[in-house]
Amino acid sequence: MNKTHNCRPLGRSLLSLALAFGYVVAIQNTANAGTPNSLKQIRAELSAAVRLKSLPTETSPPITEWATLWVNDFGAVATGGGESACWDAVQASSALPTCVYGDRSAKRTLVLTGDSLAWMWEPAFGRWGQASGWKVIVLTKSACQPWADSQQEYVNGSAFPACRVFQSEVRMYINKTRPSVVVAAGSVPVIPNTSVPRVKRDVASFVSSIAASDARVLIVDPSTSFYAYDYTTHSTLTSPTCLSTHPQQVGTCNGVSQNLLLNYFMNSVINNNQLPGKSRLLKLSQLLCDAKCPMIVNGILVYIDGDHVSYDWAVHVSSAVGEILAPDLKGLSHR
Repeated sequence: MNKTHNCRPLGRSLLSLALAFGYVVAIQNTANAGTPNSLKQIRAELSAAVRLKSLPTETSPPITEWATLWVNDFGAVATGGGESACWDAVQASSALPTCVYGDRSAKRTLVLTGDSLAWMWEPAFGRWGQASGWKVIVLTKSACQPWADSQQEYVNGSAFPACRVFQSEVRMYINKTRPSVVVAAGSVPVIPNTSVPRVKRDVASFVSSIAASDARVLIVDPSTSFYAYDYTTHSTLTSPTCLSTHPQQVGTCNGVSQNLLLNYFMNSVINNNQLPGKSRLLKLSQLLCDAKCPMIVNGILVYIDGDHVSYDWAVHVSSAVGEILAPDLKGLSHR
């Protein structure tokens, strides 16, 4: 996608639509919904989910809660979800809330920074930090990707100077506090004439701007976006809407190829192995797709809309996130 989607509360119509249908007996077991599973288990669940035919009778979160997902099932729900002060959602604001998750007493620190595509992974990194002895500091702002651009725009096309200030504050914070690891996730800057070379330069500029911290920089690979899949034609392809509309034909929602759901520009930079400096790729997309990208897995709603991972799914994959992180954490000092 070329634009990060800001707060869009899901309408009550979804709930009414969902309740209007009868559901068959659940094909997948939801007993482990929200329980952290290994990467191998997650991969098996994704593969099985593509073959799902009907919406389970039990889901996590329950269908009755699908109208309030942005607040109650996105990001750090304990601190307000999509309305959290830890996730700066006000366009004009450049405040830098330094919210701490994981093991708050740990000496090893990981900074998670970016837009909503970073905030959505906080539950996974927070759980991982608690389990593995890492402090997790979250520096995120709505629609403000970590890589700056000379023509910064908000999602509605208006000027977005607060993002540039926020990005500068993040860079200064990282260089001053010198965390062991920085994980950056976000969309491609919203600019006219976007190109692969331009995206490459933007990402390279971000990496070089925090080089003084000596942190290990991990760039999250592009996550799936159903908005990128000819959204005008396939207007029901936001997760709750599609599943509610096709409860007995879930394959309509779960059958989209991963290749159709990636941002072309960011994906091109990643696939061409053009990451700058010593930055590395953090492949979290393997927690969302097999060959195809299901919207509901093992009874767990994967997305709250067309591209933001639900709290329940983020918690469910937190152990797998740790496995993916592990090779990139070897050799790091406790600073």
